[in-house]
Amino acid sequence: MRCYRFILKFILFAVIVFTYETVSADCERQILFEPNNLVIEYGAPLGITLKLMLCEPSIFPPTGKPRQAFRFQGPSLQVKDVNTGKTTVFHYDMGLKFYLENFEGLKYKTNLVIWFGEAWENREVAKRIVFDKPGTYSLSFCMKDRTLSNTLIVKVKDSPSGKKALSILKEPNDITFLTTGLCESPDTISTLEELVKRCQGTVLAKWAAARLGLTYFEEFQRRQPSFKKAAELYKQGRLEDGSFKAAYSYLRQATELPDEFPIRSEALGELVELLCVTGELDDALKLSGELVNKYPHTEHGKKARLWEKELAELGQAEQIRQAAPDPNKLAGNNEGRGNWQRWLVLAGAVGVAIAAGVVLVVLLRKKPRAK
Repeated sequence: MRCYRFILKFILFAVIVFTYETVSADCERQILFEPNNLVIEYGAPLGITLKLMLCEPSIFPPTGKPRQAFRFQGPSLQVKDVNTGKTTVFHYDMGLKFYLENFEGLKYKTNLVIWFGEAWENREVAKRIVFDKPGTYSLSFCMKDRTLSNTLIVKVKDSPSGKKALSILKEPNDITFLTTGLCESPDTISTLEELVKRCQGTVLAKWAAARLGLTYFEEFQRRQPSFKKAAELYKQGRLEDGSFKAAYSYLRQATELPDEFPIRSEALGELVELLCVTGELDDALKLSGELVNKYPHTEHGKKARLWEKELAELGQAEQIRQAAPDPNKLAGNNEGRGNWQRWLVLAGAVGVAIAAGVVLVVLLRKKPRAK
């Protein structure tokens, strides 16, 4: 088993090396925590923003311009318990992926969730929670003997709800499913559903809701590949699909996740599509704008640029349709009948435009898998 795990990590590492440009070890750089002082509850994951400052741009040879994204290989997270002085080092085998923030190519940015990690303990790698008890911790990124970042101070408060949440996530597979989407099974799904139900309002429950929403969204896609047909069934009150209802409910809850959680952009993107099915175009347009502004480099952020235009046109067409006169009020005179005939033609054109728009929204998307 260890041999297969090593081979898999080696293959993934090779793919990363050939796909992304890494930062030169000779270039001075610094990782900045923003902000640098936080308070969280025990058991809660910590979502943070990291900025990477380079001394020289990383150029993409074919264009001669700074790379839009790359993985920074090698950094480890050093976590020190200020009360006891104990230091634990957590490793990031896959590196950290940063996205370009300015035209000069000297500033990059990424979001990161700190909760569970792989650390060396007793000469072997162990997966454990980063903040294992209430107290004060100092965090910094390092590589070999060099410190690469400023220091982040995290105060962890005691929390009964946090202890309850951790007691629900008993099995390693539950944590793996929550954080990565792997190890999906009826048991792991049931565990996250229990977490959402019993720990409402906590960050862990919102994270679990995002994972469940993406899982049920995929199931709904398999059952109903045509979103146009799904929208018609919903309008007729005949969309009786448990996976649709579950995905809609959980993804709605996922919108309350902090912006720094990478899974949030994917949850918003899938929710936009479900809102198109239900006809909630104003909400879909609002979330599309949020994707464009907050997550421009993600897959759903890029698609949202197209969605914004389509949804705006659909919204205008819907307003025209709703403004059509009541035929019962016009059915008393020839002028009214003439007006109604013109409105009827316009309403028919609007109906075609709406159908075409929904088709475009569906065709423009690329069906992603949960990560």
